[in-house]
Parts: sequence; C-alpha cells; structure tokens
Amino acid sequence: MYHSNNSPQHERVARSKLKKIIYSSPFIKGSLATHARKCGKPNCKCSSGEKHVSLYLAYWEDNKQKRIFIPTHLEETIKKWVETNKTIEDLLSKISRACYKRFTDKKTKAKA
Repeated sequence: MYHSNNSPQHERVARSKLKKIIYSSPFIKGSLATHARKCGKPNCKCSSGEKHVSLYLAYWEDNKQKRIFIPTHLEETIKKWVETNKTIEDLLSKISRACYKRFTDKKTKAKA
C-alpha cells in the first residue's frame, strides 16, 4: 500500500495539487485545431479568399482520431478544459518521475 508520508515533499505537493484539480475542475483530453474553409455561397467573403475559421477538439478514440466542432460560445470554456488536462498530465509526469526514482533506488539497494 502507498503511504504519502514516505514520499518526498515535491511528490506530496504534486499529488495534492492533482487531487484538488481533478475534484474541482472539468478537464478534457485532446488538442485544439483550427480549420479554415469556404462555405460555398457565391456572395460570401470566403469566395474572395477570406475563409471561415472554426475551432475543433481533436482526440483519439478506439485508435482513430476524431474531431468535434467547438461552437464560438464554448471556445474559451473548452480551451480552459484542455489547459486543465495539460496541467494534470504535467503533475502526473512529476509523480511518475518520483516513483521511478523510488523504484530505481529500491532496485539498487536490493542489489547491494
């Protein structure tokens, strides 16, 4: 069983931050991509070269990349959710590095 008292300070801090974020903030895994396109209307600005730009959330599901259109009124919300997920992934990496170090230290002690 894992006991946080045995962990280094930086790992305990990362775990605490991670717990707070996961329980208090929505997050979504994926990346944001823009797509410029023409709508096809003959009198539209896009027919002269100024394309319509849309935001999409790109993500993987069942080994296939998928994209979801993000309506303008939700763009800032989804950007925050994606950024929150990035923070979660960064914290998980810190924790994983600390666990890796603990593992390699135990492995070295076992050999000695």
